[in-house]
Amino acid sequence: SEVAPLSGQAAVEALQAGLPSGLVGLVQGDGAVGQRLVESPLVDMVAMTGSSATGKRIMSACAGGLKRLVLELGGKDPFIVFEDADLDLAAKDAVAFSLMNCGQVCCAVERVYVAEAVQAAFEERVVALARGYVAGN
Repeated sequence: SEVAPLSGQAAVEALQAGLPSGLVGLVQGDGAVGQRLVESPLVDMVAMTGSSATGKRIMSACAGGLKRLVLELGGKDPFIVFEDADLDLAAKDAVAFSLMNCGQVCCAVERVYVAEAVQAAFEERVVALARGYVAGN
């Protein structure tokens, strides 16, 4: 991502450390850079995490050459809390998995469904835990 390039760079560097030289590369930039990569005949496979709209454009571009494709698109990941759940653990996980990395993770919790019988107790725990988080570093 052109918005957070260092995280991608760190992941690629970790992979490069254990793989043969030249096997993994990194190109960073905005949508124009991505479009050139997707359309390049030198690229055999495209993997992208992002919006559904961008995913549709990439899929269309890959279809002409039957290019292999993996898309992880704007999910709406639910978190479900049943009556018999461990409420302390459920609240801890619901807060952590919705707030980690500012919620900018493809599998971040985006919706929480709670059984009515435990809703109030669950909410109390979530509010208490969320208050402990501090914005910033």
